[in-house]
Amino acid sequence: MMQKVPALLMNGDDYVASFEALMCNGLIEREAICTPDMNTLFADMSFTKDKEIRVLSIGSGKGGNDVPIIDSLIRNHSPKLHYEVVEPFVSHVDQFKSLVQRQGDSWHNAKFTYNVQTIQEYMKSTKTKENCVYDVIHALHCMYHFPRDTDIFRHLYDMLSSPGIMLLRHGGIAPGNGWRKMMTHFYEFYSNETEPYYNFDLIVDSVREQLQGIDTEIIHRDTGSINITECFNEHSQEGNKMLNYLFQCVDFRKYLPGERVEYFLSYLKDKCCVVQGDKIYLPAHEADIVIKK
Repeated sequence: MMQKVPALLMNGDDYVASFEALMCNGLIEREAICTPDMNTLFADMSFTKDKEIRVLSIGSGKGGNDVPIIDSLIRNHSPKLHYEVVEPFVSHVDQFKSLVQRQGDSWHNAKFTYNVQTIQEYMKSTKTKENCVYDVIHALHCMYHFPRDTDIFRHLYDMLSSPGIMLLRHGGIAPGNGWRKMMTHFYEFYSNETEPYYNFDLIVDSVREQLQGIDTEIIHRDTGSINITECFNEHSQEGNKMLNYLFQCVDFRKYLPGERVEYFLSYLKDKCCVVQGDKIYLPAHEADIVIKK
């Protein structure tokens, strides 16, 4: 039987700290890179002029990925937004609130509601049809944690108004991408107790199975590189945090046998990364699945 690793997601504080380590080493660059695509995508939507646009933001994190979407909706359609934030980590919700305050007058007609919940918890707590209809639904870099044994994409689509748009974003997806290659290989040896959507192909297949007959568009983009040099220093706290996130495993170095740690580190460096001098970079990519109604 394949051995299961302890899922990082089940350890909230460790998950947040590991994610922050990656963001500080280059992953944060992805937040602004999507801006041109978001401007194009939302400019094409035919929302009623000046209506209040209802948005459901799933796995919102600290809000950095939301900024291009909010700005584009306000610029192209209406300053009036009802923005429903669903994020399970309190520290991220607090930072999202601070982000909103820093925007000042530019977002002054946007109303934000914050839910410290997973998307499953949120959907269970939504009681009426009126409360759960949205013009825009997006899940950005959080589908790794969607349950694979439910019709969650169908449920989300049913919560979408017409016209409406659903945007699903996943990282590490390009053919041959290092992160994707590494995780695919890792899961040949181990499984994650949360059974995540670690592979973009799994997400696309599930979306198309659950939304048969509904057109989908996929937008690919390069989001730079992550400097993971410190991952190869066993004494580096920052490096070990990044390793935990990359493998979605609690205490990667401690949990795996020493020879397995060395094997996967060698695979990561030699097969998945770009070495420039004494620096080791993991190329980052992402893709959007766009579904319109």
